[in-house]
Amino acid sequence: WMWLAVVFSILFGFSIAVRTVLPPLMTARVLGQKHFAVIYGFLNIFTTLGTAVGVPLSGFIYDWTKSYSLAFALYIGLCIIAAVLGYAVLVRSMKK
Repeated sequence: WMWLAVVFSILFGFSIAVRTVLPPLMTARVLGQKHFAVIYGFLNIFTTLGTAVGVPLSGFIYDWTKSYSLAFALYIGLCIIAAVLGYAVLVRSMKK
């Protein structure tokens, strides 16, 4: 059983970098470093709000519908919107 803990630790260590290392690097690369602290702090407001609202909202949707399908559909839609907006920001930053 110990080998499972080792495998988990290695995989978790690599995967946590996606949430902790990549966002600040991508923010600095796309939006620049001049006002990085202000921009990244502003973006973290939405990350925190999404986490604070999303988890209880998922539970409410499940209690209401007895299914997570609506919650998944909602979050997929929000991810698509975020991807489109992120792409627009990337294209705009490449033009500068």
